[in-house]
Amino acid sequence: MISFKSFNMGQKEIAREFLKYNKSISCEFCIGNLLTWNKTENTEYCVDGDILYLRNYMNGKFNYYFPLFKQFTNEKDTVSAVNNLYSFHLYNHRNISGNFDLIHLTLEQTDFLKKHYEGRFSISSDRNHSEYIYEADKFRTYGGKKLHSKRNHLNKFYLLYGDNFKYEPISDENIAECVELSCEWSKINKYYLNASMIEELDIVSEHFDNFNKLDLIGGCIRVGGQIKGFTIGEPAFDGSDAVVIHVEKAMYDIEGIYPALASLFLQENPQFNYVNREDDLGDEGLRKSKLSYRPLYLLDKYTATEIF
Repeated sequence: MISFKSFNMGQKEIAREFLKYNKSISCEFCIGNLLTWNKTENTEYCVDGDILYLRNYMNGKFNYYFPLFKQFTNEKDTVSAVNNLYSFHLYNHRNISGNFDLIHLTLEQTDFLKKHYEGRFSISSDRNHSEYIYEADKFRTYGGKKLHSKRNHLNKFYLLYGDNFKYEPISDENIAECVELSCEWSKINKYYLNASMIEELDIVSEHFDNFNKLDLIGGCIRVGGQIKGFTIGEPAFDGSDAVVIHVEKAMYDIEGIYPALASLFLQENPQFNYVNREDDLGDEGLRKSKLSYRPLYLLDKYTATEIF
């Protein structure tokens, strides 16, 4: 029986079991991402036997994730789970929330819906929410002709600050300084004039407030003894060789610090073969920057909207 409850830190280990089996490298299925955004997105969950149902509530509408299983399941059981979710929405929320939407779908999941629900869903994707996937080794060295400009920026950083910088993993000893930098960065960028930046500052604070509880990993760079940049991420799922970078902020007056942060963080974490640097939200400058690092591919996400 489906009955949704608020998703919070108390469900961390339960959700991890399902997410580990799901093996998605999308940021949408990282436990840290789900729990730092849960208040903003009003995330809810339901565990029904071996099925985890997730949904959020935004802009007056419920949005459902594709059902997650913690063991292998056949197509018949998956269809049953989708049907149960659809029936729940139909009888409880359709009059208020409108049509039934499944969000953050993989291409394989959209193929599944087309096969078993022919003509019942409209499938769409949004380039602004495609996630950038890279080979980690490319960031560690910026080797090759295509990344020579990044290598030049990194070398310039070493030339300018080689005797005056220090890389440190984020820990209890420096996390307060990282928070100060985040606030300073936001003020410089006039976050108070932009609602989305105010929201971003809150989410960054959530990452720091729950850094240890969520087993996040990160690194920061000191220049002249002061922290001038930091990055925060987490494995895509337990045991994954892909890391998802949730936050990366640095002071613009330190030349080459962004390439240095990315390189040094991955040098300190050699267990990762791939890096997910999330989406660009349609920001032209951010898109240009992320493309300049030469992604291996873009991870597209799809929405299935019930047609009625």
